[in-house]
Amino acid sequence: MSRFNKHRDAINALKKIDKDKSKYLIIHYSCESFYDDKSKSSRISAIAVESYATKQTKLFSVNSVAEKKSITDIELNYTQLERTMLREFNKFVEKNKDMTWIHWNMRDGSFGFSAIDHRCAVINVKSNEILDSKKLNLAQLMTDLYGKSYVESPHMSNLFTLNKLKNKDFLTGAEEADAFNNSRYSNLEMSTSTKIYNFGKIIDLATDGDLKVKSSRAEIYGNTVEGWYMYFHDMKHGPIIISFINMIFGAFLGKIFSKILFN
Repeated sequence: MSRFNKHRDAINALKKIDKDKSKYLIIHYSCESFYDDKSKSSRISAIAVESYATKQTKLFSVNSVAEKKSITDIELNYTQLERTMLREFNKFVEKNKDMTWIHWNMRDGSFGFSAIDHRCAVINVKSNEILDSKKLNLAQLMTDLYGKSYVESPHMSNLFTLNKLKNKDFLTGAEEADAFNNSRYSNLEMSTSTKIYNFGKIIDLATDGDLKVKSSRAEIYGNTVEGWYMYFHDMKHGPIIISFINMIFGAFLGKIFSKILFN
């Protein structure tokens, strides 16, 4: 698919989200490092889900379950707490199976929807599958919208920084793994919630054409006539420029046809 077509389809996806915000949820989660011991599944510490329409967040976490059950030693009771958390999450999924879930690269068995499902199977929790047709990868949408070089890797962290969205509660993947190893579960809750809030802001900014990226015009639109047309159209005064060009082009064609018809 051409650069222009990818950009156009991404714009249409954003318009679709903006048109019916109530049908979209934003999800992210934190877990034990999946690099430390690849022989077992990573334990999940927190899952945050935000309604894109209302900006209200639903948080599922071992920390909150422990607090409700008055359990002080989380590590000793981790599997029990995680099982309760995942059961609550899957009840929520069942109630929202018709929603579209916006995520950031939750796409494989190491970190993703399938990793959550696998963890459920490991600790004997019935999972409710989210269909692939109901998932929208925000990371891929950004690449389709702005090109592969829209920001340096790691993309999430640098996109937050460039748009002044990162705050003190944000943790990188490595920092989250460290927080998990040191039982700082409340920090994991806050980091996960911060990320889904920021994802919502990214969608808002991109929809309004205000998201800051480092892509060139060619990287975003491509070097086709269609790409140039969309580039001018997306500019602040683009429609005026296009109308002016069309007027001049129309007048030019008019003169040519006049000469052909009357000479």
